[in-house]
Amino acid sequence: MNTKANAILQWIKKEKGGRTLPPVGPCHFSIAWFPEFGKKWEEDMWSFRIEFITYPDDTLTHNVKVSFLADDAPDYLHPNCHFELFEGRCLVALGTVLSKC
Repeated sequence: MNTKANAILQWIKKEKGGRTLPPVGPCHFSIAWFPEFGKKWEEDMWSFRIEFITYPDDTLTHNVKVSFLADDAPDYLHPNCHFELFEGRCLVALGTVLSKC
């Protein structure tokens, strides 16, 4: 079963290696890694869907809904669980799960 969760997502600024601008949505697909569950992101990453609920604010932070693309993905979407989004080898955003939907 593919669970959705509410989350807060903050995009990393370009000066710190992130994207030039956040994606415009309404959704975005990326690779997610959950540091508390995996030792290396290259070995334990999952395809992730991000639905934009609000627009990014001045700190590039906004409310989103997240879910895994794979039906057999692990059950990582628990409140206060942190995740990182990658595009290729570049870390582009940091997120925190707020609640399951």
